[in-house]
Amino acid sequence: MKWMKRDCREKGNKQYKSRSRVARRLQKADWLEYQQDTIKHGWTESSTRQQRTMSYGDIMKADTTGAGPETSRQDKLSVTGVAASHTMAQTDLSRMNQYKSIIIEVGNEKGIAPALIAGIISRESRAGNTLNNGWGDKNNGWGLMQVDRGSHIPQGEWNSKEHLCQGTDILIDFIKAIRRKFPDWTAEQQLKGGIAAYNFGAKNVQTLAGMDLGTLGDDYSSDVVARSQWYKTNGCF
Repeated sequence: MKWMKRDCREKGNKQYKSRSRVARRLQKADWLEYQQDTIKHGWTESSTRQQRTMSYGDIMKADTTGAGPETSRQDKLSVTGVAASHTMAQTDLSRMNQYKSIIIEVGNEKGIAPALIAGIISRESRAGNTLNNGWGDKNNGWGLMQVDRGSHIPQGEWNSKEHLCQGTDILIDFIKAIRRKFPDWTAEQQLKGGIAAYNFGAKNVQTLAGMDLGTLGDDYSSDVVARSQWYKTNGCF
């Protein structure tokens, strides 16, 4: 996948060179201040974006054991663990790319790594492949991120930015709940706990070692983290 990693860097460089687009969105004084800070701190466009999307922890530093046997069997894989998660994420990539622009937009706006949103979409709906007219989970889950209509009023079309904003806000609320519940955990542990809570609620997150026990497949957060890391490294999310 070396060519994909190189492509990610090239895209980042193009964004860095396109400062005029950023300048048009800022007042002149703000732009001059931004330029001064960029020179002072050695920032690049990609690095400032990364700072904004790590306010809830760095998905690349989160521990993961990947997909368990039950999840791996969905694709009839002969492997489990991180390798299985990566394989399933790669399988979903062509579909995921249809929504890439709004995933990145929502992630940057909400301060969540776009790769994490992609990881949840891959796990929840296989980038829309398991949905029937936008519904999944026996018509209880809506959209790419499978918002539970028993707990929320679904917003937007199943593949819309409005839907992704709602799903991401729900995820953020769970991360914050885990922060309050386990203030001594690291940011990455709280992030992973929030991912698990997205599947089965914050009250069910009890320990670091048993974080996923009771989630679907007993592997939800580890699988999502592994898929997210693949999308970050290889998918340019």
